[in-house]
Amino acid sequence: MIEPIIRYFAPQLALKREIARRELGSISRSETYTAADTNRLTGPWNPSNSNSNDIIAASRGTVSSRMRELVRNFPPFIRAVNRSVDFTVGSGIVFQSKAETPKGEIDEKSSKAIEDAYNRWEDEADISGKLHLHEMQRLSKRAEVADGEFLIVKRLLDDPKRFIPLALQIYETDWLSTANDNNENIHQGIEYDPNTYAVRAYHMQNPDSWYSTTVDRIPAEQVVHGFKMDRPGQLRGITPFVGAMTFANDFDDYINAKIDKAKMAAKWLFIVESMTGRKHDYSSENGQKIEEVENCVVENLRAGETITLASDPTNVDIEPMIRLLFQLISIVTDVPFEILTGDYRGMNFTTLKASNNHFEFSLEPVKTRFVWQFCNPIALSFLEIAQYSGALNLPGYWQDPYRFQKMQWQPPRMPETDPLKETKAAADSVTAKLSSPQSHILRRGNDPQGVLKEWKQWNEWLKKYGVTTEEISTALANNPAKIEEQTGDKDNDKKS
Repeated sequence: MIEPIIRYFAPQLALKREIARRELGSISRSETYTAADTNRLTGPWNPSNSNSNDIIAASRGTVSSRMRELVRNFPPFIRAVNRSVDFTVGSGIVFQSKAETPKGEIDEKSSKAIEDAYNRWEDEADISGKLHLHEMQRLSKRAEVADGEFLIVKRLLDDPKRFIPLALQIYETDWLSTANDNNENIHQGIEYDPNTYAVRAYHMQNPDSWYSTTVDRIPAEQVVHGFKMDRPGQLRGITPFVGAMTFANDFDDYINAKIDKAKMAAKWLFIVESMTGRKHDYSSENGQKIEEVENCVVENLRAGETITLASDPTNVDIEPMIRLLFQLISIVTDVPFEILTGDYRGMNFTTLKASNNHFEFSLEPVKTRFVWQFCNPIALSFLEIAQYSGALNLPGYWQDPYRFQKMQWQPPRMPETDPLKETKAAADSVTAKLSSPQSHILRRGNDPQGVLKEWKQWNEWLKKYGVTTEEISTALANNPAKIEEQTGDKDNDKKS
């Protein structure tokens, strides 16, 4: 019981006592984790144990600038970012209203009115008028992958040409100002409650304006700020690629050096040795060293002189190094190796299906978090502003808004590995009543009600234009040649 008191009042004495106990062997290995051992094998591995906000504050400026450079110029990172955005947001996460009546039944009239209004507002959601809301989803997700977070401010515009006053403005996260960080409970531009870490406001300043020192305090209710929280109380995000950035930069330098060596080695056509030869002087007229030479150089040497060229690096197999890099990026970003590289060599249906299933499983929490952080708060603001402005007329909304706020989002789904096998498996599962048709339709990224409406319209068109269809048995459906044979027999009967 005395040790905690000594550590509190006399930390240096406590440290000496700890060292003495270790030297005397009073603490056995069974009483500690081996990962905490300090010996000649672990070396100087003794990192500080700071809180997540301090670590991110000290690192994010450098990490963001390096990551942006890699995303601009390093092909594997470009590919990884694009695939992360494509499989999470795709061409857009589609909104569906699930409004209910007071009795808890589907309110189709209100749902249709809400969806029609939302689809109309999506075209003007961007305050600049340049982006559709689905494009804003992609841009926000890209910012989250590259910078670790996205930042959107909800604005109200007094413009009679707009459908509703609500508009969205996307900001670079560099706008979060640290000018007021010396004040209590403001960290990295975010004002928060020290007891709950609930965000109260965002302090924003134009990072590109050298003459303006104005910092705007924007209430948290007006801001949509999304990132992956890895530790409790975390206020800012960091790119998920951070674990592979150093290796990626070193590898980029390595590949560029290999390419430069190959280019220089390929410039010499041949070397001539003679009694009267003259050595080529690689210097310009002003005496400066020339580092670039033209192609197909013929080198003449004096007698007794020799020249040694670097070995041709193209003979070195660098594919294992490239594969290792992609495997590391795949581990860090949770994007499967074959999707990241486009290399499907050695894969069959089983292995590809297993890989896609694991990828889809890992994407579910990512998609869900993006819906919670981006889609839901924006849709709820839309409903409130649309109802308040008169663009929507939903009787009973202000008395019970919750039943009108029920919604469903349809993010993109993984394409089917083998459509024939997977469709047949889904049909068998529905027939055996092990699953519902709705679940399989949703897995394909479609709306079950929308599919039924399309089938109803299709049947009406068939009836209108006098077109009939024949149902084909399951046995025939699995044997296209038999279908063709029977179809040919019927045609021959008609001709005869």
